[in-house]
Amino acid sequence: REGGGGGGGGALANTSASLDRWDASLRDRVVEMSSSLQKEKESYVQLEQRYREEMLARSDLELLKSKLEQEVASLSQRLAHESEMAEARARALEAEGARRR
Repeated sequence: REGGGGGGGGALANTSASLDRWDASLRDRVVEMSSSLQKEKESYVQLEQRYREEMLARSDLELLKSKLEQEVASLSQRLAHESEMAEARARALEAEGARRR
């Protein structure tokens, strides 16, 4: 009987050691996963920051584009006006030249 009891104790010790190894293995795995998750989170935060910066840059570019389009429209109007004025002056000079002849 004592031998059988001792054998049972040995099996229990083996099971306990096996559970300890399994527990340590799980803890290691949790630490690895946690570390991996932290790296993924940092990567995500960096991507999110880059996205925000890109969106701000895009917004700035769209604002600049709008200002440039307004400036081009203004310059086009001014050019059309100057062109009309030049044509009127040319017609006036032609008329004056015709009168002098």
